[in-house]
Amino acid sequence: MNLPSISTDPEQGSIEPSTPDLRNLPVLADLSIGTYQSRHRTVEEPAQPVDRAAWDVLEQFIHVLELGSQNTDLFRDVLVSIRDGTEAALVFVCNEPTGEILGAVGDWVPTSFSLHQLTRQLAEELPIGGNWRPAISPRQGSLGLPEATAAIALPIKYPRSCWLIALRFGGEAPFRESQLRVARIIWELHINHHRHGRAHDKLKETLFGVVRCLSAAIDAKDPYTCGHSERVARIAVRLGEEMGLNRGVTSDLYLAGLLHDLGKIGIRDAVLCKEGPLTPEEYLHIQEHPITGERIIANVTRLAYLRPGVRGHHERFDGKGYPDGLKGEAIPLMARILAVADSCDAMMSVRRYRAALSEAKIVEIFRDGAGTQWDPRIVQHFLECRHELFAVIQRGLGHSLYHAVERAVGGGETLQAACPIRSRK
Repeated sequence: MNLPSISTDPEQGSIEPSTPDLRNLPVLADLSIGTYQSRHRTVEEPAQPVDRAAWDVLEQFIHVLELGSQNTDLFRDVLVSIRDGTEAALVFVCNEPTGEILGAVGDWVPTSFSLHQLTRQLAEELPIGGNWRPAISPRQGSLGLPEATAAIALPIKYPRSCWLIALRFGGEAPFRESQLRVARIIWELHINHHRHGRAHDKLKETLFGVVRCLSAAIDAKDPYTCGHSERVARIAVRLGEEMGLNRGVTSDLYLAGLLHDLGKIGIRDAVLCKEGPLTPEEYLHIQEHPITGERIIANVTRLAYLRPGVRGHHERFDGKGYPDGLKGEAIPLMARILAVADSCDAMMSVRRYRAALSEAKIVEIFRDGAGTQWDPRIVQHFLECRHELFAVIQRGLGHSLYHAVERAVGGGETLQAACPIRSRK
């Protein structure tokens, strides 16, 4: 009877519980004893808790997992942690049917052929895995290997049927059952990390689709503003860079720019696309779109931190804007940047009621409105990079959106607190 293999594929029934808490590792270890206990050639020892040295290795491995994308060779770190946690001389993973060695760490690593043959022997000796110590002289001599005095063998899937092997040679002492538990726990942590990474990727893909759909829905409302959201997003990013904001915050600005007019989905087409001037009632209806957009964004947990930009991009620096009449720096920084970006693109673009304004006229309007309609410091940054902003054209959703979605999935920072405006001398 074979016990279930540990799987790295969430769809193939991974080991439970999911992410083990360090405080529960001794309990988890105790539960794991029987899983890989061999019916023969098993070292019989009383159950032991994980020792202090093993705890240190486990804590270090948790730190490695927390590094996430900064770690370029996680699989090797898994094997190194198992080697250190079990005090093994050699640790490797072998695809037993094909003979492929997927990874190995140790002061001395034999040939792939030798490791494959040894894996086959251990699979015969220990078909369900476990802690092994030979009762008679082992058969390694013909393989060009030193005498293996102890082994840990765990059947796993990575992503196919494989064996995780830890070895000791020469006169080294046999493995303890607690070290078998350490190997199993580290592998389970690796599997859970892999599963959560896949879930994270799926979440990013879903959020990317949501942003694309919302942005397309905004542009579909009015052909005259098609591409407006994308241009506002790119203008806001360039302004943020000019202000010295870090890349994470400019990614937030990009997402907020794409979604700043989301509330226009709730504006009646007859009002939004009206050729002539708006009546007072129609103008009040238009002013509802920042609130509507904020309500929609609030329902998307990973985008909810963009609400200040969506709600406040029509506030004025002198307090005469809408919807809340905020004044000065009481207006969130994200909203103040978007206000400049939104106005810039609106003036650059053709509208059904007017032609696009000239660059000289746009500069004049911004200078006149600095300190009343817009934050004067942001206007100054705009003027410094205006030639680049005037060159902004509509583009498709590219890598900037992918980076912004990555940040949104990881959780955005508070723009106001994290990135004060860089002063100009």
